[in-house]
Amino acid sequence: MTVRPLRRPSGAVRRRWLGCVAALLSVALVSVALLSVVGCSGPTLLTSSGRPAGAVDSSVVPLAPASPNRYILGRITAEESSTWTVLGIRGNTYTVSLTPLTMYGSMFHSKSRDQFKPGDNVRIAGDIWGTRITATAVDFSKRAASNSPTG
Repeated sequence: MTVRPLRRPSGAVRRRWLGCVAALLSVALVSVALLSVVGCSGPTLLTSSGRPAGAVDSSVVPLAPASPNRYILGRITAEESSTWTVLGIRGNTYTVSLTPLTMYGSMFHSKSRDQFKPGDNVRIAGDIWGTRITATAVDFSKRAASNSPTG
């Protein structure tokens, strides 16, 4: 058996090998840089109570969660610039906030806000927080009282 001396790799093979090593090193450096940036959270901001900013204070009782896509039936008892007071069909009094996004009437029969007067029976849809409602839609009501899930 004859032993042949090792041949030196050609220039093309050497360049390909060096390219692979350089690519692996650059990937490793980028990974280390990203991990060091992501792992650095910076200084923690504290509130006046000594808690981290954004932490939940368990001593505060939150408001009841909003009831999205719900509605009430009732009668408008008073109106101001951007709020109405509505007496619900079960005797609850609601404060209704009207926004520029509030839709009046139905999708096919739009109405203006001026058409709704105190004494009108209405159906108000929106987010309900206790006795406060942010109205998304307001329309005249002709339905029976038993059809309302709230109010």
